[in-house]
Amino acid sequence: MKMAFSYLCVAFGVLAMVGAEPAMAQEPTAKVGMTVQSIRGKPHPSRTGTDLDKADFISLDVSAKVQVYNGTPADGKDWPATMVSRPSGCTATMIGPRVMLTAAHCVENGASVMFFIAGKTRTATCTHHEKYSAAYDNAQTSANWAATSADYAVCVVPEADRVSGVLLEVVGAGPLFGNGETVRLLGFGCNGTTIDSDGYGTLRTAAAGIEALPAAPNNYFVTDWSKGGFGHAKGGVVCPGDSGGAVYWPVSGVRRIVALNSRTGVTADGRTLIGKSYLSSVLTESANQFLNRFSTAENGGICGLRPGVEGCRQ
Repeated sequence: MKMAFSYLCVAFGVLAMVGAEPAMAQEPTAKVGMTVQSIRGKPHPSRTGTDLDKADFISLDVSAKVQVYNGTPADGKDWPATMVSRPSGCTATMIGPRVMLTAAHCVENGASVMFFIAGKTRTATCTHHEKYSAAYDNAQTSANWAATSADYAVCVVPEADRVSGVLLEVVGAGPLFGNGETVRLLGFGCNGTTIDSDGYGTLRTAAAGIEALPAAPNNYFVTDWSKGGFGHAKGGVVCPGDSGGAVYWPVSGVRRIVALNSRTGVTADGRTLIGKSYLSSVLTESANQFLNRFSTAENGGICGLRPGVEGCRQ
């Protein structure tokens, strides 16, 4: 079976390779052999022009119990620092009073995003990891794969928009775990077996088993939905809209962010999910150095990277 890769700006996901490196296509409708479908910076096709209004933000505020494909019910009130960012429709997470974390492919370097949290619509200015590049998508050569895996963007809100009153998520440090462990996927993406599946805008969670670890300069964890999954035969996989969402370990107890949703695996048709997720690890030295640049006193610090940060979950 031939496979490809797809960006997740609106879902959980990444492709698996069979004897070849994955490749990407820039346009969502493009299908060229082994290429990947990129929906970077574009809303999910099921959404309408109302995506950017405040009512839409409020409707996406985490507040109710939801169910994930092949997962179990998750109480949205347990994830108050998780939200949708606009205009991409990606998932994002507050990790400090002024610091939001999402995927680099969800936003242009230096651009602004908008999101709704703690009863207020806010803006933030985003910075890509210095090694991130979309050249893999454009040149379609495996030489650019490591740069693609540096899929991190930190977005800083003005002091006037500092977030308070919600529990902020904590970034992990160190290796923490190895192959065979199970991580928790989380995001506002679609819920089905193809990248055009419905369900975008509902927060979902599922488990996935780690089958490959990052090996410098590649930052990707690879998960497979056939390994683990809250007692189900299959675990979860990221789908468009899940891009930028945080990945947690362990799946219960004192959780830490260990990666970000980056890509999902698809078959040669460029649409059908194969159950592989590519997750940009925040535990690598490269990611840690990048995040620490923003964990300053001026920004209020980042939970897990600086002592004394206000509002952290643990």
